[in-house]
Amino acid sequence: ITVNGDNRVSGIERLSPIMRGEPIEASQQVIPIQAIEQFLTRPLVVSIDELETSPHIIASRDGRLIYGSNDLVYLRDSTSLEVDQSYSVYRPGTALTDPVTENILGYEAIHVGDGNITKAGDPATFYLTNAKREIFRGDRILEVESLDIDADFHPRAPEQNINGQLIYLYNAITQVGAYQIVVANVGKKHGIEKGHILAINKAGRLVSDPYAKEQQEEKVLLPNERSADAIVFRVFDNLSYLFILDANRPVRNG
Repeated sequence: ITVNGDNRVSGIERLSPIMRGEPIEASQQVIPIQAIEQFLTRPLVVSIDELETSPHIIASRDGRLIYGSNDLVYLRDSTSLEVDQSYSVYRPGTALTDPVTENILGYEAIHVGDGNITKAGDPATFYLTNAKREIFRGDRILEVESLDIDADFHPRAPEQNINGQLIYLYNAITQVGAYQIVVANVGKKHGIEKGHILAINKAGRLVSDPYAKEQQEEKVLLPNERSADAIVFRVFDNLSYLFILDANRPVRNG
């Protein structure tokens, strides 16, 4: 260590690590945006009316049955689409059904690609700029939503009691864990907002007690057990998408 170019220093000062604290800004993200970015910029749930009335692919220029990036395809019912405007290609997926009422709350929209209109008309010519997976005749065209993917998430408890169920596990068959995505049958109509932290509980099952006394019920409902905590990151009228922050046991539908 030199001072002003001179090798001589006077005295010795010992430096040790210290702790410094600083406030967490509200704008700091509490979940990794890259893990949910595609869910913020694409429609996740659509009604059957939206899918049935949206433009659909009827054929390709070269007559193939499977389409991909850089292919030209033709659309019907596309009079509302604008030339050179970007659109996304979707395929109707799983029907999201309320386990209590058995009503269909919506349909999962599977994003399969993107493109733009090169020539208006009926049919219109559509250029596929990219394909996330194989694109087929009958796939639908929907507008790309303009959402702020850097939106802040302010973790907080809901203002009222929430009682719902998980009805869909994204990219999973039977169970999920931390940093995965699930869908619940509660949404805006139930007071759910983006940033709400919800507890996920494994429902207690009904068991028989062969040693029950005469005045006791033989059937016993075991208590619910907390499985995970999750944050709501996107909300629809009757549905919400949750990102699991931590889990101490597998999370399943129901």
